[in-house]
Amino acid sequence: MSSPDFHAPSSQTYSLWSFNIIDTTWNQYDISANVPWRPSSGAYAEAPDLALAFYFNGELDSGSSVTTGTFGDNVKVFLEGLVVINTSTHTAINVSTNAVSGDSPRTRGGLVYLPNIGPKGILVAIGGVYKAADQYDSAETPNYVPMDTIDVFDVNSLFTKIATNNTTKAWYQQKTTGTAPKTRAQFCTVLVAAADNSSYNIYVYGGTGPTQGNYDEVWVLSIPSFTWSQVYTGNSVRFGHTCHLVGNRQMLAVGGSSTLDTGGTFLSGETL
Repeated sequence: MSSPDFHAPSSQTYSLWSFNIIDTTWNQYDISANVPWRPSSGAYAEAPDLALAFYFNGELDSGSSVTTGTFGDNVKVFLEGLVVINTSTHTAINVSTNAVSGDSPRTRGGLVYLPNIGPKGILVAIGGVYKAADQYDSAETPNYVPMDTIDVFDVNSLFTKIATNNTTKAWYQQKTTGTAPKTRAQFCTVLVAAADNSSYNIYVYGGTGPTQGNYDEVWVLSIPSFTWSQVYTGNSVRFGHTCHLVGNRQMLAVGGSSTLDTGGTFLSGETL
């Protein structure tokens, strides 16, 4: 599901790009000192009120950078760390994720920012797959992250001494209630808040699983109760797509695929 016009990077620098929607121009910035790699398939979220963006773990392949060009075909090396980007200064830091993923980082999962919980909000990590960070064998099958345990990151820890020495106290685990979805990856998420911000619903749509196939399902994770409930099931599977909240009442799904083989059907937008 990559562009046929893709070209591997020719330099390690200037890996951060920004698009100005006013004058429709692109700008690039050098964050290679703190973020030397360019992973793909990591989970991501944005905190506009804090001018921060987050990229959780991810994977490297032969097209990731000039230093990974010797990777064989289909080799995926999973990468540790949480990249935190300041969208105002266009700078970045890399924070340890040892407490949440240890030496088995994750890819193709979901990451959602929830404001108004604690001093500066939280990040909620959901699902995906994982394997050992030093595993170069492309034949190794990744393991799926259980959906009945949710990992939570305290964003305020980035502004305290916890992040200064790269300790791991910022991550917490929370068991869910209700019947959890089957394990999956490459799904999409949107967040809907109650009118008074007293609770949140994270909508999880689609995805692909280890043995159960692909999904046309919508699940809701309610927070702070951390309760799962299924609200939709259908017969038009989708994975590798993105979701966007429209008017605080509709979820718009864009792109993705319906089959795992290279000749699979690629999908356009759909409103749920």
